[in-house]
Amino acid sequence: MTTEAARMAELSELLQHGYRYALSLTHHKTRAEDLLQDAWVAVLQARGAPANARYRAELDPPRTAQTASHVATAR
Repeated sequence: MTTEAARMAELSELLQHGYRYALSLTHHKTRAEDLLQDAWVAVLQARGAPANARYRAELDPPRTAQTASHVATAR
């Protein structure tokens, strides 16, 4: 697995965990998706890393949107 592929796999796992956590808070699929999206947008806007420097905000938006969409449909 390439470094980029490993990063994307870790990012996908992070988003899946985030979705599950949001779902545990809201008990509503749509609200959980909205909460995850709002949190991810805040991370990207902060241009920081969500607890780990490997997740830099320099990811291009189309790839990020694709990953978030994948997480929403992977349930």
